[in-house]
Amino acid sequence: LYGFSLDEISCEKTNPTNQKLSNLYGYRTHNGYVKCLSISDDGKLLVTGGVDELIKIYNLERNKEVGDLQQHSGAVTSLKFVKNSHLLSGSEDRTICIWRVSNWTLMHVLGGHKGTVNCISVHPSNKLAMSISSDRTLRLWNLIEGRIAYIKRLQGCGEIVKWSEQGNYFAAVVNDNLIIFDASSNENPTNVKFPTKISCMCWLSDFALVAVFKNTHLKILKFNGENLATEDISNVCGQRIREILFCKSGDANFFVASTSDGKILVWKVFIELLSKEKFERFDQIFTLIAVNIVQGQPRFTCLEAHFYKKSENVISSAKVENEEKEKNEPIKSESRKNNEKLKKEKMNGKNEKKVFANKKNKLAVKRQKRK
Repeated sequence: LYGFSLDEISCEKTNPTNQKLSNLYGYRTHNGYVKCLSISDDGKLLVTGGVDELIKIYNLERNKEVGDLQQHSGAVTSLKFVKNSHLLSGSEDRTICIWRVSNWTLMHVLGGHKGTVNCISVHPSNKLAMSISSDRTLRLWNLIEGRIAYIKRLQGCGEIVKWSEQGNYFAAVVNDNLIIFDASSNENPTNVKFPTKISCMCWLSDFALVAVFKNTHLKILKFNGENLATEDISNVCGQRIREILFCKSGDANFFVASTSDGKILVWKVFIELLSKEKFERFDQIFTLIAVNIVQGQPRFTCLEAHFYKKSENVISSAKVENEEKEKNEPIKSESRKNNEKLKKEKMNGKNEKKVFANKKNKLAVKRQKRK
């Protein structure tokens, strides 16, 4: 498991400065390779799943392992947080487990798939989840009631499923086919045929997504299947792209990729330019800002990111509070002195009461002896 840190960067396109992606940690976690991982919405927890059938839990604030979950009887293939309260885990044992994060108890086991659960995706409302399996089915789950809501038969082994940013669309990968569904109807999906098998995909917004094929080729598509751009980035990434993701940090948008030869690459994405029907060059939308090559060139298998951004409003309000604290320091010191005096007086009163009570007890003992 490797951790990286990227400093806060400018969102301006006119000043695309290169950033250093520094290593935070790197250590062995599972007995066997890691198949999936997920980070909670607040960025405090990280979970990993491996071929050893375990789910390991990490505290990102301390960069420390805090425990593990044992329930699945097969390799853990997919992990997704539902807000910060629940965790979904899919496995080769054909089940999906729902865990409560507060005490890590198993709440429910969703059964129905007849093959490996390859991927899980949670709807932005956090009320629904989609799962895709090697049994050639796509299943929609009602997370509130813990039951199946919809089953879609596929023409092949399903490998990836992901909701769009606002949940109006979802896309599924079946071998070399990318199938885009309208969530309002689920009928007449758009099928985009690729020349080779699709290795990974992600949504860039609610109207555009990107898929990787031929190991290093990116294809950007609209939700209706229209091709916006195709780019070969082998000169940058070198080997096969293993995983990609898109995430936001305030007003900035980032596209991250990991490769099979130990590279992590980060681009800034100017998403507003995607509204154009066509653009001449790939670098008009994507600006490479950071590259990290890990020693030993490990073969990355999965990828997750969480960006923290401090807004100027928070910083300015902190400054105002500090100024007010400095002004009120003498007032606070006087009030503290008064409070200390009151505490001393109370303690003295308590001591006097104790002495008086002791005298009473002694007199009562003397009277009993006389009797």
